[in-house]
Amino acid sequence: MNINPTQIYKNCAFLGMILACSCAPLQIRNVDQQESILKNPADEKTSPLKSLGHSKLPFQWDKIIRVENEVDGLIINHISFTQQKSLFFLKSSQVKIKADVQVTNASNIEKHPYFSIAVFNEEGVLLGVAGGGTWIRGVKSKETTTFTLAFEPMKERVPMGTLFHLSVELN
Repeated sequence: MNINPTQIYKNCAFLGMILACSCAPLQIRNVDQQESILKNPADEKTSPLKSLGHSKLPFQWDKIIRVENEVDGLIINHISFTQQKSLFFLKSSQVKIKADVQVTNASNIEKHPYFSIAVFNEEGVLLGVAGGGTWIRGVKSKETTTFTLAFEPMKERVPMGTLFHLSVELN
């Protein structure tokens, strides 16, 4: 076994530098009151976050829940949580948990919404999530349509929810 004394000195010097750097005192930066206030980007008139809506409502299984929330002319009328059996013969035991979101475009321009839904129980445990929307064909002016969102793969406990969050973002 060959030991190179030059290499040993280089390694010791490197370790010494690391040790010296780690023992350096921490510098604390003083922050004045103006810098500590976080600005909400949605406050800006040009912010894309202006097209974001959110609703937090009690969860009800197999019932129509009125939402009546508006985001830039797109009105979210209602939502319902139901189950649907598979139409395929071999997969007849498979059950899909879905959320149907009905919207009306009250504006004069086509809207492209995307929805996110999260269902929670009384302890605040997340039971299921679903997302979906449209990217190609939007909701035309004065049109009412329904979006179907599937809860996959977390779906078995969704009917036991007590609260849900619905967010919509327009592209």
